[in-house]
Amino acid sequence: MADGNLVQPGPLAGNRVVGNTITDSLLDGIRVKAGAVNSTLTNNSARHSGEVDGRDDNADCDHNDWRRNSLGTVNLACVAGPPAVVTPIATPTP
Repeated sequence: MADGNLVQPGPLAGNRVVGNTITDSLLDGIRVKAGAVNSTLTNNSARHSGEVDGRDDNADCDHNDWRRNSLGTVNLACVAGPPAVVTPIATPTP
């Protein structure tokens, strides 16, 4: 893929980008351009992109849901997805 952009510009809403693998893209691996809102991006992988592996041009991801993606670099913290929740395992008492 020459560009890697999966969500195109304009007032598009409700896009689903699921299960893609992008490697060595010239620009961004996965990019949501300004105006594309309420999109879901899950189970994607992007690495070694020319700019960043995951980019959302909307302020604070504007209700775009980035989850369970494997991205090397991102332009906003919200693109990295929610922080993992670690549940401690109880150690048995002898």
